Amino acid sequence: MEVRFKIRYANGSGRMVSDSKFTTESKARSALARRRTQVMDGDHIDPRSADAKFKKVADDWVAAHPDWKERTRRANGWTVDKKLAPLHDKRMKQITTETVYSFRVDLMNTVSERGGLPAASSVNRTMTVLYAICEHARLKRHLSVNPCADLKAVKGGSREIVPPTLKEVEALVRRMAEPTPERIDALGRRYKEQPADRRWAVLVEVAAWTGLRAGELAGLKVADLDLDAGTLAVRRTVIDTKGGLREDTPKSLRSRRVVDLGRQVTALLKKHTKGMKRTDYVFGQGDKPLRHNQFQGRVFRPAADALGLTVTFHDLRHFHASVLIASGMDVVAVSRRLGHADSSITLKRYAHLFRLRESDDGARIDALRDAASGGKPKKAKKPRKPF
Repeated sequence: MEVRFKIRYANGSGRMVSDSKFTTESKARSALARRRTQVMDGDHIDPRSADAKFKKVADDWVAAHPDWKERTRRANGWTVDKKLAPLHDKRMKQITTETVYSFRVDLMNTVSERGGLPAASSVNRTMTVLYAICEHARLKRHLSVNPCADLKAVKGGSREIVPPTLKEVEALVRRMAEPTPERIDALGRRYKEQPADRRWAVLVEVAAWTGLRAGELAGLKVADLDLDAGTLAVRRTVIDTKGGLREDTPKSLRSRRVVDLGRQVTALLKKHTKGMKRTDYVFGQGDKPLRHNQFQGRVFRPAADALGLTVTFHDLRHFHASVLIASGMDVVAVSRRLGHADSSITLKRYAHLFRLRESDDGARIDALRDAASGGKPKKAKKPRKPF
């Protein structure tokens, strides 16, 4: 019979903890000294806590954030269930830096159903969730250190946003107003009563010239419009959940904003909302909001395909951003109008469009030098527009 040596010591909360895996007395004494030092330094982890399974800790992390928006909860829950599945049955004491690094390598080499490798941004999103779970585990004393702390983000070329052109947006608006086969299918029996449902054309035009998100447009009510002042207020969004459509607060505090419409959009909305109640949804049917996913799939995408365009509804927001940047608006003003949580998001997303606007700096400098030297100054080129 093999002899085992047992150690007992008080953990940080004063509770007695025991461990009996040691085969020699010297190993047991060394372990006891090490554990006591860890307790004194505040680094001790209860072995039973370290034995907790990763999936249980990950679920606890999700449950610890009741303040998350529905979309954030679904996205993080999906990452835990799908992307982090290889770690589910591991004990927290097995989640080391080496384990995390190996997991990331496997993740980067996982071929998708479409036959391609995941983008760097996709890998980094998964690792961000893993980092947050491990940080939660550290605070709950399942881990002494966060094994993700020293891992740097995966570098990869991010795809530059290419917004649709003005002609493409105008073509989409015209297409939405036509009684095309896809619109007849989308309207179904209602087509006879509404052969030219102007909602879709107005929705696309307002999206392109206000930059509102799809959920913000779906949640827009007549009461949110001040058409005498030519503004609209973003006060809510509509999200599609398993239980159906429901209202939610805007994406961030800065997403709550008042947007100046301009003369043409104001006139368009005046005509569109004529006869509506203040409680009606602008792009819904009375008190029923627009189900955007259905609109995107049944109406918008077929219309774009018919025109030969690879454009999503969200690209209309990118179009609006490109118009603002080309008009000379600074990054803070663009960020405020788009409702970004921080102007750094705007700059990161549209930096190439700002660079395009400022690509004639050399010509401006040449003009100044010519004027300073007494030569005939040449007129600086106009900045190229991204649309």
